Amino acid sequence: EAERWASRAAELGSSDDASTQMLWRDAQALVEAHRGQHATAERLAREAVQIGEQTEALNHQAETFADLGEVLALAGRREEAAEALEEALARYEAKENLVMAGRVRERLAALRTTVG
Repeated sequence: EAERWASRAAELGSSDDASTQMLWRDAQALVEAHRGQHATAERLAREAVQIGEQTEALNHQAETFADLGEVLALAGRREEAAEALEEALARYEAKENLVMAGRVRERLAALRTTVG
């Protein structure tokens, strides 16, 4: 279902609507990562990060980094995943989004126990 909605957003979303462009890429990246299509997933997640970095929307930026972290973790690249999650955490903290910062900290802790 996520793939269907991501496809629909890509089809109907305006090319200059950063939020839509980030969201469909994030959703499709996660779908591809769960399918084992890691190269495609990473490309889409990194595109979402690039789009987000052109905005001032710290929460959206953080979400794209968190999703990139998930994509990298699913590919078995845990250290790179932790780096992406650190970027997400920094943005959530800058925005003072305590709930999401806490969730990212928990994900980082879990990731680090599997790395170290």
